[in-house]
Amino acid sequence: MKIKKMSMKKNGDLLLKTTLGKHDNFDYATAVRLSNNTINGLIRFTFNGDDRRPVIYYNITGMQDLAVFLENKLSLTQFKSLIESLLIALEAVSTSGLAEKNLLLSHEYVYVDEDASIHLAYLPLSGLVANERSVLELLGYITVNTMFVNDENKQYAADILSYIRRQQVFSLVEVKAFLNITPVAAQSPNKQAEQLFERPKSFSGRDFVDEATGIPAIERLRDSRSVAENVAEAISADLSLTNHSGRVMQSAKQFYLTRINDGQQWVLHGEKTLIGRSISSDIRLDAAAISRQHAELIITGDHISIEDLGSANGTYINGERLNARQRVVLHSNDTILLGNIGFRISEH
Repeated sequence: MKIKKMSMKKNGDLLLKTTLGKHDNFDYATAVRLSNNTINGLIRFTFNGDDRRPVIYYNITGMQDLAVFLENKLSLTQFKSLIESLLIALEAVSTSGLAEKNLLLSHEYVYVDEDASIHLAYLPLSGLVANERSVLELLGYITVNTMFVNDENKQYAADILSYIRRQQVFSLVEVKAFLNITPVAAQSPNKQAEQLFERPKSFSGRDFVDEATGIPAIERLRDSRSVAENVAEAISADLSLTNHSGRVMQSAKQFYLTRINDGQQWVLHGEKTLIGRSISSDIRLDAAAISRQHAELIITGDHISIEDLGSANGTYINGERLNARQRVVLHSNDTILLGNIGFRISEH
């Protein structure tokens, strides 16, 4: 098998050209399936399967290879995004009936987009596939080679690395449990939120500090509200509104949507909020993985729901993909994945 980067002069696309060897068993059916559908966290590809040695072209336009990305110092949020997106991709591979052994896990073939999300190349092969690297080795590579803007956050990666080195076989369930990512099925009905990266279970001591704000980074990721909003919440906890009859009236809930990778937050006003790539969207996301009209948030009284509008790359709630036009009620701290961009819903 030969792999090399190439640039298309016609449109400027950057491709990873993979020429299969004579002993590689090309799985044409899987190749067709993957080239026509988007699996979350996998790199899109086209292929030429007519030759004696099929060639696969992975489109890596707009991405950096992992080694180059890690040359820059990262925030704790960016580091968490790398780990989270890798686990999301692995879970998507598993739930799609694909084989983990077919993933190219060598760091030189792992790519990262502008949102610090990892994308993996999947080889559509059947039979025995000799994978040079394992998931544990890739996780180890990320943790060892990450440089933080704030040195106080090094211990977070060190705790994860210590855990990885104690494992002989990778288990997605066990890694998620270590990182305190709770499976949706195991949660109570009134709390269907994955608590992403609360902290590794081996962690002890004070919270790490987010270098941009001085706020404990784990708390900031869980609830990235402004100081003014937190003050307003504190005041509302002590004060009640009364009408002319003297009855206590509860103020309506305020909902917020926070982008996980950079903490950008939107205050949700009105009954409906359209999210998409179109300039007419209420929240416009200029990314290739986002459809023109991707999803819609609907506020009804003290409840908020989300509906997928038939998006190409899907809407995921706590790791579960919605059907087109399916609407579900959201809860505080639920994670939302639109294409490859992660968000968290919050309220007060």
